[in-house]
Amino acid sequence: MKNILNYSLLFCLVGLFTQAQTKSFNGLGFEGVYRGKNIVIKNPYGKGGVGFCITEVKVNGKTTKDEINATMFQVKLDELGLKLGEKIRVEFIFQDGCTPSPEPMIVSLGAIHKQEAGKDAEMIIVGKFFWSNLFLTNPKMADGNYSIKQIKVNDEVLPLNLKSDVVEVTLTKMGLRDTKKLMDGAEVIINVIYNDGYDPLLLNPEAVK
Repeated sequence: MKNILNYSLLFCLVGLFTQAQTKSFNGLGFEGVYRGKNIVIKNPYGKGGVGFCITEVKVNGKTTKDEINATMFQVKLDELGLKLGEKIRVEFIFQDGCTPSPEPMIVSLGAIHKQEAGKDAEMIIVGKFFWSNLFLTNPKMADGNYSIKQIKVNDEVLPLNLKSDVVEVTLTKMGLRDTKKLMDGAEVIINVIYNDGYDPLLLNPEAVK
């Protein structure tokens, strides 16, 4: 698996929760299982260039002591006394006006992973549909094939071009095809099945807020 600063390059999402979840929560939240890795975050400047976008990071409801006032920082999960395999929730709280641009970019999220023994890895993204498409990187493996095997939205397998470096999850086409099932603000559950060790990167998490 490729590494950045000796940490896993990507994060396999068990769940993505957004500011739509509560009125007071302005940020992104992820749940999963601790794998002994840290998280690396690119942190853009705040609205109008004042401060940084991310103002607080919480792990299991507690604010971390990480140095977040930087354009890139680590969430040091390895310093929190977590056990391998322990379920955790990581929340990034950011300034109003940081979405949809600039948006904190999750660079290294291999810290949390969902995978059953002997099966392909799976990324599960849960959010709201707001007439935007989702974009994922699609790593090429050593044998020349691409990592992503299948993408489902609300249990429907999408006929997407998976032989590409970037895959566009065409949520807007689904909305146009069936407005009753995928209305503005409707919940979407996106399952990305891929080869373990070649994790896709979620490029625009703000699309499913």
